[in-house]
Amino acid sequence: MICSRNEVAVMLRKAAIGSGFPVGVADDLAAAGGWLCARRLEGFGAVMDAIATEFGPESDWWSENTTVHMTDTSVARFGSSPFELLVAKDIEQVVLHRPDAPLLLVGLAGIVAQANETTFALSVGVDSPIIVSSESVMWGDALSLDCVENIDITEVHLTEVDQVGDESAPSPSPPRAVEVDERQWAVATELASRTYVPATEESRVRGAGAGLGDND
Repeated sequence: MICSRNEVAVMLRKAAIGSGFPVGVADDLAAAGGWLCARRLEGFGAVMDAIATEFGPESDWWSENTTVHMTDTSVARFGSSPFELLVAKDIEQVVLHRPDAPLLLVGLAGIVAQANETTFALSVGVDSPIIVSSESVMWGDALSLDCVENIDITEVHLTEVDQVGDESAPSPSPPRAVEVDERQWAVATELASRTYVPATEESRVRGAGAGLGDND
């Protein structure tokens, strides 16, 4: 099915909240999914796969000097934290061991990079890392994010980034519409329905539900 990017973002936010994620985290997930979709990547599926297990347990973590390690990382729950720590200059490197949603991690890197005008390098065991800036992702030698065991994340400056691909080529314009798997949309709709107020006389008096005007 075909949806607008705005419809995708709204549905992802509601689905995340319905799955038990706090509102602030749901906002980040919806923004990350939208960021991926705007770059013609599977943002809707990345978020839906990541929230399938609901708001799971905390990951184990430990620090070594200026490096933080996180194991069996739930990207939906903690995905933006590594990037925010790097931006805050508290640490210089984050190593995620067995992250469950690597593509969603790319989207979360994009929204943090956008908010802070910075760039991140995500190394996945190949020669050239994935470079995520506010506007783009350059894949380097990473042919696939399936079955990624470890991801090393650092903040980089543009002058430190090796150019990947033809930078003179124009970037494709963001798609206005997004193709979404109908089964995933149905799951998202069911999760979103958990956030709805029951239809009662009291709820309608308090403003829930559709009204009679065009703007209700």
